[in-house]
Amino acid sequence: MARGLPLNGARVLEIGCGRGGGARYVARYFQPSVVLGVDFSAPATELARRLNSDTANLSFAVSDAEHLDLPDASFDIVLNVESSHCYGNMDKFVAEAVRVLKPGGWFGWADMRSKATMAATEKSLAHPGMRLERSEDISADVVRALDAAYARKQNRIASVWLVRRFMAEFAGTKGSLLYRGLMSGEVVYKSGRFRKL
Repeated sequence: MARGLPLNGARVLEIGCGRGGGARYVARYFQPSVVLGVDFSAPATELARRLNSDTANLSFAVSDAEHLDLPDASFDIVLNVESSHCYGNMDKFVAEAVRVLKPGGWFGWADMRSKATMAATEKSLAHPGMRLERSEDISADVVRALDAAYARKQNRIASVWLVRRFMAEFAGTKGSLLYRGLMSGEVVYKSGRFRKL
């Protein structure tokens, strides 16, 4: 997602940051001036603050992806990784991402959908305020990453026996609904890069 984006010195927003791992990675390795991670969940945001307090140019706030409490044209780059499938209104989310981007700014998006609903998602991403620069089906790469992490995930899941089945599904391990969907092509994982006009 970050490869090729002009992150050095940029003001970066990650929408749907969860525990902050992605925002931390960008803040530490790409020299942006500021990275702000926002998430709808107050507990997740507080955890992100605690886990990442050692990264100076990184901060976190609670905000709704469909109603961002941020000024217009305030970021050079907006990122959204694997959280938009949880949003109630994709059109509102995309409009908010475009609103907070500076003219010429970049929007990077990656997420999964069922094959049947990906066209509707792509329609939402076709906002008149930005143009698509690159789109890629990364499903095969995601499966390779899930395979590479399988043993590590299994070891961790084994230690939480009460919720083992739930965790296996959530983690996308071999045999999970997500894994089987990606393997069969019924689930598609795409990445897109857009430029605000």
